[in-house]
Amino acid sequence: MKTLPQTVFLAAVLLAAANLSGCASAQPTKTEEAPEAVEAAAAEVDQLVALGDRAWRQGAPDTALLQYMQALEAEPENLPILFRVAEVHAREQRPGQALPFYEQMLALEPDQVDALEGAGLALMEMRRNTEAQARLQQVIALDPGRWRSRNGLGIIADLEANYAQAALHYSDALEVNPSSAMLANNLGYSRYMSGDLLGAEEAFLDAVALDSEFERAWRNLGLLRVRQERYAEALDIFLRSEAAHEAHNTVGYLCFLNSRYAEAEHFLRRAAELSPVYFERAYENLARVDAARHASAIPMSGRSSQEATDDRPVESPASETGPARVSAARLRLSVDGSSSSEQIGVLSKGHEVEILARAGNWALVQASLDGGTTSVRGWAQSWGLETLH
Repeated sequence: MKTLPQTVFLAAVLLAAANLSGCASAQPTKTEEAPEAVEAAAAEVDQLVALGDRAWRQGAPDTALLQYMQALEAEPENLPILFRVAEVHAREQRPGQALPFYEQMLALEPDQVDALEGAGLALMEMRRNTEAQARLQQVIALDPGRWRSRNGLGIIADLEANYAQAALHYSDALEVNPSSAMLANNLGYSRYMSGDLLGAEEAFLDAVALDSEFERAWRNLGLLRVRQERYAEALDIFLRSEAAHEAHNTVGYLCFLNSRYAEAEHFLRRAAELSPVYFERAYENLARVDAARHASAIPMSGRSSQEATDDRPVESPASETGPARVSAARLRLSVDGSSSSEQIGVLSKGHEVEILARAGNWALVQASLDGGTTSVRGWAQSWGLETLH
């Protein structure tokens, strides 16, 4: 996804923090103190918070956190400071550390919407989806304009393979935030997964129109073009960010995933020809096409997409697909099933995914990335995954 720029994100956080109580030191003290001492303590807290805000604006979250924590020691029930601490942890993708601070806020003010939303999104990133869903639904009931909560509900629905429901959540979010390329891309993904290819096309085109540099939306549009058998357009899309041999390999591999073996062979052989050096990945993918053809009893001479009306994707037994958890410390998620292919992201130990298919020592998985704000498909090595029953 395209995350909010740091300055924009911080401005939104600081505005929310200011709305909590007007100023950082507005919380009442529990003991009677001399007015001069109270004023001095409040001024010190305000200074610490200001230093933290400046450090965060300058891209130094650890320094900001140190200042906020010192301020919090003086005023442990200060909602704006608690919110700042939680948001720093959340922004740095530490949901387990952010959650207790959101919970402290909710203990003081149970219907505090910013805390409810932060807690819901943190729980979602921790894969505690049932709890996350309940919190985010509570947010929407209190404030229907919370598009981040609607996006979160869409992500959870995607992870549960409830793509139609996910699309509804993203559509609702776009009504609130129609300029978000990330939301349009998420909507396209859910429509694509549900088989609504025309709807997916509309959403992906909206996403790249809103942000012409949004590479994930472009790649999803390329994926769709291959599915639609509009191969020349798909190739042009991948050529935006890849060398010619890499782009041909990408299109060929996607053709293979769609069981278009003749087209896959054409693009993969062209990839090998265009590469200035021996292109191992292209030859690995050609071997996959060969194996799939043998498994499907398709002659090696190949058939055109018009002739191959009975081709079906090669699927693994149902027992090998379904929910899984990353058992390795770190597991690379890549565009196709080879160790040298482009990296989509990295999954950490305990990260829960959905295995969609298997091929050799690789598994095609659906997972959420970018702090749980979007879901993607990619290949991971099977040894780093354990199925959940």
